[in-house]
Amino acid sequence: MSTFFSLQTVGAAVTSSTTNTKNGNTTSVTYSVQQFVLQDSYYGMTVNTHFNVSGLGTDVSANHPIPGPDNRLDVNVSGSGDRNGTPLVLEGSISVSGQTLQIVPTLGGGGN
Repeated sequence: MSTFFSLQTVGAAVTSSTTNTKNGNTTSVTYSVQQFVLQDSYYGMTVNTHFNVSGLGTDVSANHPIPGPDNRLDVNVSGSGDRNGTPLVLEGSISVSGQTLQIVPTLGGGGN
């Protein structure tokens, strides 16, 4: 993440896992409410578009002996924002995938 963009889980998450004992593959699915925020930087840098969207996320994590772990987070989102001060209503989807997902907490303060 950056000083402009933040992602956080809102409330508790629910996880279920399955393991194939024959090949060692493990798959976990976590359901949670995710919030994505695009905002001005805490360090005084600004962007002309801001948003605060959230929605139900599905985080699928698979651990296969070969080639290794894999993660995918899919979230259908809606919320509001602005572009150069003009209000926006937003709806869409956000997908994040890769070998690992790392959530970096934002510093305190700053606007959403």
